[in-house]
Amino acid sequence: MRKYLKYPYDYQLYNQILLKEINKGVDCRSRVVRIANFMIKKFPKISYFWGGGHEYNKSDLLGVNKFWGANRRISESGLEKQPIGMICPYGLDCSGFVTWCLVNANYEIDDYLSLEKKKSGNYALDSIDFLEMGEIYSLCESNCKVAQVGDIAWMKGHVGIIVKVNHKYLDIVHVSLSGAGSNLTRISWEARAIIKDDVGEINKFNKTRKGKKYFTHFIKMQY
Repeated sequence: MRKYLKYPYDYQLYNQILLKEINKGVDCRSRVVRIANFMIKKFPKISYFWGGGHEYNKSDLLGVNKFWGANRRISESGLEKQPIGMICPYGLDCSGFVTWCLVNANYEIDDYLSLEKKKSGNYALDSIDFLEMGEIYSLCESNCKVAQVGDIAWMKGHVGIIVKVNHKYLDIVHVSLSGAGSNLTRISWEARAIIKDDVGEINKFNKTRKGKKYFTHFIKMQY
């Protein structure tokens, strides 16, 4: 299991590594995939933090955040396990992570931000906002040839980035509370269920949400 990020850390070094990955991308789709893979392969594990990544402006989302890992108080929450006032290591939530990937890949998200968010300074998308970005497909075996890396995996209240696809499974990078932060999860096309992950989320998920599918749809992105 990857070690958690410890604050303070050499964020300038990691920004250099991230920039190199971004520059290797030949288009927006490949940049999104490289950024997601950077988070899971070349960066320490970050914690799930409700509201993490929902910053005041675009510039706050560029590069790694130097305050990731620092203790911060949750200011608003919709989660029982992370109530308002709780102090946790700062990180990202699921939609904050996907927004972070898109912004750093130079994908324009402004058209998908509501007027309310623009006025409040919440520069990030919620999971439901991503549904406007492309055609929505059910995550099932018959659609395995439609999905591409860089598409967005979706379920009610949760999102991630698809980084690998074949006829048997797809790999998704996401940030989840049950996965204790940034996680790589493998989903079977046939079973539509977790068959592998890097932090034991499969056991937690199967125990708490027995019989329910993990990631029910994917969004065919038009980069």
